[in-house]
Amino acid sequence: EKKLGGSLNIGRYYALDSSLGSNVNIDIIHPHIVLICGKRGYGKSHTIGVFIEEIARLEKKVRENLGVVVFDTLGIFWTTQFPNNAEAENLNRWSQVPEGFDINLLVPKKFVEEYKNKGIDADSFSIRVSELSSYHWCQLFGVRANDPLGIILTRTVLKMQSSSTHFSIAELLTCIQNDTRGDSTVKDAAENFLTMADSWGVFDKDGISIRDLVRRGTTG
Repeated sequence: EKKLGGSLNIGRYYALDSSLGSNVNIDIIHPHIVLICGKRGYGKSHTIGVFIEEIARLEKKVRENLGVVVFDTLGIFWTTQFPNNAEAENLNRWSQVPEGFDINLLVPKKFVEEYKNKGIDADSFSIRVSELSSYHWCQLFGVRANDPLGIILTRTVLKMQSSSTHFSIAELLTCIQNDTRGDSTVKDAAENFLTMADSWGVFDKDGISIRDLVRRGTTG
């Protein structure tokens, strides 16, 4: 049983004879870099879920010092909102009861209606296009800044940033089309990448700042 605040109970030692030993806690007073790895089905997502729930259980005065963001590429952690009644018996072995947690579920704008039709409370979000630097775009598309494709992306983004505070992907595309220095094949490739990024629904001219994704005392 935890006696000190500011720590997460992430499980118990499991002995070779299948007996359970002492609790394993990790402190959150100091920053950590944690790598969770393993084969498919070995519990990586489950472990992340344990971290999310333990942070949600922290005392408010401790939780207020944290801002948690989970990038859920599998779309599974929305279930954190609901009590897991199906596992009530297993939870009882750990002296716990099924409970839902207060999380901010953020999904791309075009998926909000789909989630709500399934009875899942979700808010929309989109990242402001101008928040991403030329370096970020190159990293996102896996290209080098000094490659032909990277050069035209960098030139386009820097040009837009010098003339406008907020801009859309459509405006980036127009800027590329009007570029007289770029090779047509490279310009087509840049347009394809940006069109693909636009289809994800996570970028918008009037989206939120990346800083606003992280909020004190909340999990999103």
